[in-house]
Amino acid sequence: METSGICYKKGERLLFKMKISVVIPIFLATLDHVQITRDCIFSLNKQYNELIIVDNDSSMFAPEFKYKADKYIKMDRNMGYIKAVNCGIKVATGDYIAIVSNDTILIKGSLQDLCKDGYSFPTILNKEIPFWDGSFYVFPKKLGGLYDERYESYFGDLDKFYNASLKKIPLERIDSVLVKHLKSQTANAISDYRETIYNQDHKIFMDKWNFNPIKDYYTLI
Repeated sequence: METSGICYKKGERLLFKMKISVVIPIFLATLDHVQITRDCIFSLNKQYNELIIVDNDSSMFAPEFKYKADKYIKMDRNMGYIKAVNCGIKVATGDYIAIVSNDTILIKGSLQDLCKDGYSFPTILNKEIPFWDGSFYVFPKKLGGLYDERYESYFGDLDKFYNASLKKIPLERIDSVLVKHLKSQTANAISDYRETIYNQDHKIFMDKWNFNPIKDYYTLI
């Protein structure tokens, strides 16, 4: 089901017939993280009905995001990317939910273009294979779309999309939408335990699905 192009104005925001909730998890540790997040939100150009920001207990507080968000959730401690996103999904009220990493920039196209039956992805600049990317995608709320919370920060998107493919849920790249991903901006700020979490999440995936996602996953979807 594609969204209707009918829209109306409420203040400066365009509200489409099919509501879109945007979920952006953040962990701010530097002024660069603050600016990157500003750029991300600005690039979306208010193409949503609801902006949900989940602050994963940032070491730097930027009050502007609390006031920019329709819903601002402050975690008591850093629970990892997966639980932060799930927290946002659970409170989203839109017909469609957009998961947007704060280190992405929407360059071309609109969120409405990504509102399809399954998981829809933009073209990621300088990335061809695989076309899916957990940093920026949209799905109907009716799918549920929650991550397996056994993962903390890595491989949860691979798990979700592989599981969707087994259930014959469409995974589609929309070429008319272009996104730039700066990659690992938050992870680089917490690199002291990044490798430990990566290895932990990697093992969870292999134990669950009985194959190595780094070697085999890209050929399975």
